[in-house]
Amino acid sequence: MKQIGLNKTRNEETGQYESKVSTQEVVEDYKKGMLKSEIAKKHNVTLRCVATHLDKAGALQLEIFKKGRADELAEQQRLLGKAGKLITEAIIDKNKNGKKLSDESYFTLGVLASRIATARGIYQDKERLERGESTGNVHIIYEAITELQKKRAQGKT
Repeated sequence: MKQIGLNKTRNEETGQYESKVSTQEVVEDYKKGMLKSEIAKKHNVTLRCVATHLDKAGALQLEIFKKGRADELAEQQRLLGKAGKLITEAIIDKNKNGKKLSDESYFTLGVLASRIATARGIYQDKERLERGESTGNVHIIYEAITELQKKRAQGKT
């Protein structure tokens, strides 16, 4: 390693420049409210070096966020499933107790149950996409397109 001014060294083997300040130090100073120029002065590095460390930290944060996102979507599905189950149980309990729900109440609960089911399906698709898995919808659409192409080839459309 050869010192080349500022707070930087050059690796003789790779020819790469390496900063003596860590990404963690730069991020901590930035979170304290220091300006990029102040951080650069404090650690005796260039503004570009500070920006590189902050970019690197941002990429790491994004990666951490993405890893947890699929789990968060799965949790949302679970909660929506519970809500749907509660609505169904409420309808069944009313009927068992001989308390007939009005048509308007049935309609309202039906709409709510439908919206919950739709949201749950959306969360399921998003979770599968976050995990890099295929969704059932893609398969259905693919089959429909394939069928249409076959019909066109046969001259039926």
